[in-house]
Amino acid sequence: MIINFDAELLDLDGKPIKQDPSEHSPAATLKHVTLLALQSGSDPQRQDDAAKKVRCFEIMVKANRGGCQELSVEDVALVKEKVALVYPPLVVGTSFRLLEG
Repeated sequence: MIINFDAELLDLDGKPIKQDPSEHSPAATLKHVTLLALQSGSDPQRQDDAAKKVRCFEIMVKANRGGCQELSVEDVALVKEKVALVYPPLVVGTSFRLLEG
């Protein structure tokens, strides 16, 4: 799947979601959301094994390049899993739409 990590997340009114609440904060992009989710998103009930952590790292490298990057269906599923653990519904829903094309 081709994923555009430079895509901005938009709120329900079609306005860019900010990275933080400050007035001059840049718009949140799928890159920003993906990097934070993969870095911090883990289920407290179970610890990710080393292979899953390396897979997260490899996805982070691609996301950090920005622009359109190729991800496998399995990698997209992992990003979605991690985003759902970290973010509220608006960011999750918007991110999922971007990840699903």
